[in-house]
Amino acid sequence: MQGGVSPADAEPETCAVILTNASLNQDSNSKNATPEDFKVHALRTAGTARGANRIITYVSLKTGLVVRATEEASQQMNVTVAKADGSNRIHYDVNARSHSEVVLVVQTAPDPKPLSNRGLNAKLRHLQPVV
Repeated sequence: MQGGVSPADAEPETCAVILTNASLNQDSNSKNATPEDFKVHALRTAGTARGANRIITYVSLKTGLVVRATEEASQQMNVTVAKADGSNRIHYDVNARSHSEVVLVVQTAPDPKPLSNRGLNAKLRHLQPVV
């Protein structure tokens, strides 16, 4: 089986478009954003974290299949986790971006291609003479 992206001259597909936006917004004070689970273990945190994702999905109204989907993501974190007494700490400074795209591949008929002379000669070398 072979496949390919729909050719430009293919019949246009009517799609439902789903737009999904998500964001990570820090509500806590950046100087003391320590969750209770950390406080129990005598840890303190400080810093900021934020991010955003955007997904666009195209679903064929005819087939119900996802024809195309794209995602853009951006995340930033600048955080310090430390022992409450200040004896030990670790600092994270992360900036991440990503882009992904998925496109439906349609099944196409195999494209018969003749062997080149080089390919044909390689196949012939493996034949044994018939006596």
